[in-house]
Amino acid sequence: MKKTIVIYGAENESAKETAMYFSGENVYALFPSRKPEALEGVTTAAIDPLNDEAMVLLARQLEEKHGGVDLLVLCASLHGENDGSIGNHDMGQLAQTLDRNVNGCWRMTETLLPLLRKGEWKRIGVITPEEGSIRQCRSTKDYGWLMSCASINMMQKLNFNRLHSEGFMFRNYMEGTKGITPGEYMAMNFCFDPNDAYIHSDENRLILRDGQLREYAW
Repeated sequence: MKKTIVIYGAENESAKETAMYFSGENVYALFPSRKPEALEGVTTAAIDPLNDEAMVLLARQLEEKHGGVDLLVLCASLHGENDGSIGNHDMGQLAQTLDRNVNGCWRMTETLLPLLRKGEWKRIGVITPEEGSIRQCRSTKDYGWLMSCASINMMQKLNFNRLHSEGFMFRNYMEGTKGITPGEYMAMNFCFDPNDAYIHSDENRLILRDGQLREYAW
């Protein structure tokens, strides 16, 4: 049976690549900040995650067609146009960037959670850049986007704490390195033994990995 996969933030190239990786499944690539582009084998659509009616409709349509959702992939896709160094921000754009990226990912997760509970995988994935890690960040600009990425990582940790006991699995991919693609990483199955030592289990703790499967600090 085909998996049902929803990808939020498909403006991002890694998110788009992930949609194409799963194109043989029931894949929905959602564009929150611009007109959707056509992707072969993928259903694409614009979405306003802050619009209650649009979110209710999305969940209803997915449930009617597929019953549940197996994988939700989240990505901060909106960059502010005037988001430079300190003192050089368009504060309206900065607020919009945070709203679409952070609240958008949060609303998408909350809306689709009942369907994820019905899915076979029960999996939530996040794609962020290296500079979304507090330890790895060397940037002096892109405040809105990078603060969004760090916030989404924290949201993923909170969801892990809340949902891991229900059998949910989490994938956190750091884009920007060669190796396996984010889609490949999202699809990987790891040994899940509740009694496995914490340090040895990719399912019993939340881990950020790159394309070489190297672990990074948050």
